[in-house]
This record gives sequence, C-alpha cells and structure tokens, in this order.
Amino acid sequence: MRRRRIAHGDGRSHGLSELSAALCPKGQRRAPGGMTMPTTATRRIQTLLGGTFQKCESSSLRMEKLVILEEDDRKKTEIQRICDCANKHALVEGVFRGRSLPGAALMARTLQSRLIINQAGGILENAGLCLHRNFGVAMIPGSAVKGIARAAAIEKIRAAAADTKPGLLLQTALAFGWCESDWLEKRQNGRYISDFAFALEPQALNPVWEEVALKLMSCFIAPRAALNSGRPWKSLPNFQGLVAFLPALPLEKPTLVVDLVNCHHPAYYGARGNGEAQDTENPIPNFFPAVEAGACFEFCLAPVSRPLPGLPDGLKAPELVGFARQCLAEGLEARGAGAKTNAGYGWFAEDPERTRRMEEEKEKAAAEKAKADELAKRPPEIREADRYLNSLGNNNPGRIGTLKGQMAKIAQLEEAEQRNLCLVLKDLLPDIWKQDVADAARAKGADDKKGGKAFKRVNAVRPVAEKLGVELP
Repeated sequence: MRRRRIAHGDGRSHGLSELSAALCPKGQRRAPGGMTMPTTATRRIQTLLGGTFQKCESSSLRMEKLVILEEDDRKKTEIQRICDCANKHALVEGVFRGRSLPGAALMARTLQSRLIINQAGGILENAGLCLHRNFGVAMIPGSAVKGIARAAAIEKIRAAAADTKPGLLLQTALAFGWCESDWLEKRQNGRYISDFAFALEPQALNPVWEEVALKLMSCFIAPRAALNSGRPWKSLPNFQGLVAFLPALPLEKPTLVVDLVNCHHPAYYGARGNGEAQDTENPIPNFFPAVEAGACFEFCLAPVSRPLPGLPDGLKAPELVGFARQCLAEGLEARGAGAKTNAGYGWFAEDPERTRRMEEEKEKAAAEKAKADELAKRPPEIREADRYLNSLGNNNPGRIGTLKGQMAKIAQLEEAEQRNLCLVLKDLLPDIWKQDVADAARAKGADDKKGGKAFKRVNAVRPVAEKLGVELP
C-alpha cells in the first residue's frame, strides 16, 4: 500500500556538514582529540580549554558557543560531552527562583518522562536544550510556562457556557495580556488566527468583545487612541498581563542524557523520487540531549510590580495569580511541556508534598525578611542586641535556655554583653522577662521549687540594668 508523502527532513544535518568542510580544509586530518577538528572557537580558546573543551565548566557555553562540529555519525559523541559537562558542573544552589516575590504562587511537578525544551536552539541541528545561562542547569523558560498556561485558559473559555465566557475572557486578558492580533477576526485555513476569537467560536464575537473591551479600557488611565464606538477593542493598547511567569527550575540537579529518534525512511521523506516507503532503507538516528525523568521542577508565578488602578473586585492580583496557577496546572496535566509530547516526552505529575514544603520555606523566608526590615529601622544598639541573641543559637527552645543561663550569671559578663542581654529582654524578648518577673513575685525566695530560678535571674539582672540605664518592662 502506498503511503502519503509528507514534507519532512531526513534527520541529517546538511548545513553542519557544509560548515565542517569549510572550517576543516580538504585533506586535513581530523583526529578525534586533536586540534585540527573543526570547532566554533578560535585556536587560542581551544588551546586554553582543551581539544574537546574538557576544561570548560559552563554547560550553556558548551551548548550555545563552544561546539565541536562532528560529522553526523559522530554527533552523539559531542552531545554526550555537553551532557557530561552539565551533569558535572551545573548548579541549582543560588539560582533565583522568585519565592521572595510578594504574592508569589508556587507548585512542584515531577517529570514522569524525559523532557526536551528548546530543541531547535543551539548550534547542532535539532540538538538544543534550554540551559540556565549562568548556572548551566536545565530549565523551562518563562515564555514556555506562560504559553502552557495561556493555552489552557483558552481551552477553559472554549469549553465554558456561553454566559460565563465574557467573564473568563476578561480574566484571561488581564492575567496573560494581549497584542493587536488577539483582536482580529481574520481566518486562515478556516480557523481564526486570534486565540480570543477561537475561544468564543461559534459564539458571535462582537458583542462579547465589546463588553470585555469596555471593561478593560476602564482599567487603563487612557486608551491607545480615540474610542472606536463600534469596535472598542481597537482602541486598546498592547498589554503584557498582570501575572509574571518565572522560569521553571529543578529543585535538585537533573541528569542530562543522550536520546535519539530514528528516521527509518530517509529516501521517502527526503523527496528523492521514491514514491513508497520501503523497508529496505537504512534508518538514520538523530541524537539530541534530554532531561532524564524523575527531576522535580519548581514553577513560580507572581503579580507584576505595577498593577492597574481600576481593576474590579474579584480580579485583583491574588485572584489573577490563582487563576493563572490553576491554568498552568491544567495545562501541564493535559499538554505537558516541551517538544514531542505526543510521543510521551514532557509529562509531569503533581507533587503536593514538595509544594507544601516550598510554601513553608517561602513563608519562613518572608517572615525573616520582614523581621530584618523591621530591625533595620531600629537603632544600632538594638541591631547589635539581635546579633547577640542569634549568637546564642538557632534553635529557639535551646536559645531561650542559654539566654536564661546568661541572665543568672550576668554579673560575670563583660559590660557590652550585659548591655546586649538587657536590651534583648527589654526590646526583643520582653515576654521572657515579664514571665520571670511574675514567677519571681510568686516565689518565696531563691530556694522556692517553682519560682526560685526566676527569682535568682530577676534579682541578678535588675541591678545590672539599673547601672547601665536600661529600663526593663
């Protein structure tokens, strides 16, 4: 049976072969580890970094700049070198993840299959991978994350009841933004080129667009042009949206592997005159890098720093971020991420435990930042007292025990330490001092079983505080 001919590449890098020939003169010997191998670097750089760039510790440079132009049958070797560089030198510590951004929403998703992202990038044909420019770790760029969530939002509008579509379109427009082409009624190959039109099909566009556009215009200080009374959406300026989508980064360093796809019928797909796909052709493997399954990625969304002044109730920053987060979760579940999702790549599973831990870490960091900001406004002696308190230990119960021990022997301390201790009890931990005072008042003396220790501490600290001029509560 004849198979339909499809316009498709045969998986071979013809441009790469031509470039290799240009960089390596005819007749010149190309030893695998020698300096005559054609590369994308100068001879001086290759001398510094080694014949195969083995001294280079930046996997993003290896992927994007410093590449050995192997022939097709040796392409796997160079991709393996790049993967080895990333597996050895890539870093996840210190990468900005956005958790500290006000109003940030987080979620963790674990790869259930391998991930291919930005395959068309890089120098080697169809062998790219998105790597962090500075840290070299694989990541999903924010533009891709936003695209996944926006596609899910459009599908949500399309599946909704007619009376709820205007509200969903308004929410989608505010969260994700729009450009001029989103408000076009033009069709191409029988389908709307505008996502906003596609989402409303087969519903009439103009009444819904007019309702949504007028509400959007009320959010802006001024429209782009004079109001078009018949088509108010034409007066809207382009808008980036009120939700920022940060790159998705792995929580631990992922493993990069060399994967392949086989073209089993190169002559058939290469349009060389063969009308049938014959099983007698030799398959041509095409190698590419991928992120191994099992990596857990952190997704972060946050409100932009300049909200619109006229947002209606229910469409403020927290609601829009929550809506975008829901769309992203649905998009990852229904569509996956990256290339070849129909072949099983790029599928994620929810990881609620990791999400919970990330939220706890975010809240803890926010509390510490708020404390640091508040402390920065205080006088220098209070900041010094806080440093003294932190020097007593990080564990709160243990630190309180150490503090009480210092109170009991305050007379033996240096004057600077005495002052810090009194300021801690006055400004930072006044409840500790108040509780000791109350317990000491009920005690019958230093030998009292219940309040004796508090009695000793209070009577030790008070005269020192009076001498230093620190008024305790």
